[in-house]
Amino acid sequence: MIHIADSTLIGDLGFIDKPDQTGTVEMGYEVLSADRQQGFAFEAAKALVYICLYSARTQENYRSISRQSCCLDSHSEKIRNATNW
Repeated sequence: MIHIADSTLIGDLGFIDKPDQTGTVEMGYEVLSADRQQGFAFEAAKALVYICLYSARTQENYRSISRQSCCLDSHSEKIRNATNW
């Protein structure tokens, strides 16, 4: 993730691998600690969910999104609930 205002790196996001045979893909993201609590993770997660939805309509490869439970915290749960992921 690049912060548009000053072109600095603030985090990383993406799909962990290609969808499996059931169409499930795992997504992950991380925001640098100095840039947390500003909505960047929410925007990143929302963008990844949109990519899955758009791809599902055109290629039907993505059917669901999973996450690693070891990486969840209260902020991750808020983002998950806000994006319906």
